[in-house]
Amino acid sequence: TWLATRLRAPVARATMLKREALLDRLDQARDQRVIRICAPAGYGKTELLAQWYARRVALGDRVGWFSADDEDLSPGKLVDCFARSLAIAGADIASAGSDTTHSDSLEARQRLRCLINDIARDRGRLILVIDDIDRLAADELRDLTGLLLRWAPDNLLVVLSGRGLVEIGISTFAAQGVVTRLGDEDLKFDLCEILSMFGGSLDRQAAAALLEHCQGWPAMIGLARSLLVDRGKGAALGEQDDPLVSLSVEYLSQEVLGQLLPAEYQALLALSLLDTIDDAAAAALCGDAAERWRALLHRRDFRPFVSQLSETDPSWRLHPILRSALRSGFE
Repeated sequence: TWLATRLRAPVARATMLKREALLDRLDQARDQRVIRICAPAGYGKTELLAQWYARRVALGDRVGWFSADDEDLSPGKLVDCFARSLAIAGADIASAGSDTTHSDSLEARQRLRCLINDIARDRGRLILVIDDIDRLAADELRDLTGLLLRWAPDNLLVVLSGRGLVEIGISTFAAQGVVTRLGDEDLKFDLCEILSMFGGSLDRQAAAALLEHCQGWPAMIGLARSLLVDRGKGAALGEQDDPLVSLSVEYLSQEVLGQLLPAEYQALLALSLLDTIDDAAAAALCGDAAERWRALLHRRDFRPFVSQLSETDPSWRLHPILRSALRSGFE
């Protein structure tokens, strides 16, 4: 059923590199109130949490999992998802299983209070992972999630993961120093991880070329592994006829460019003609491109795909794979 699939943690893939350093950081954050993971598509958020879920469960922790999606999700059903996920993890949640399909926000808040009381009575440490938190688009669903954080007793750790920064009331916890944050810079692969992932199929020079081409983007490195392990070469990375480039362009077009508004995409398409971008160049190129460009730079899910030339230079450069994806639109 819809509910069952949303309350089941994905199985960590044996073919993926274990992110040991990041897993250790998550372990060290178990005494926090909130863990916040925010990065664009393809940065391995769900895979990392699946690995951590498996590790913590193997060590005896009780970890609930909820993959968020507001399709057909009422306030009451959201609270039921929280309750059922913790009950599946082994918590004594008396409120789990109630018929909350049609409850309104006021009734859902009352049910949430009952859930909070159940968690507090349990006393043992509990972890609730809410993946794809940004997919809770409705304000009433985000408000309920914020209340879960605000009312949560000390024995509950809530892990939030998603593509965009969703403000649901963690600023107070951040001020108290009980929030751990991981972002795209933390999730990028480094040279040692690439060498380990390929298990000797790439030498250090080829791995460095892959790192430069993908700039640490886990999804692209995963694609490269599937393409290059058997071939055992990496020197051709970045050439237009290399399969990695075409697969990277396809992935980026779907997962990043496909999320832009039409006006944003058209402005970015025009700006891809420039080697470096600043406000003056954008304004000279086309009408409102400069305004659209500034708006894109404020989008957290877009920033990993651009880099500023230096702290003193206001010019920016697009990620090489992003430029390839955009320029394919002229073909």
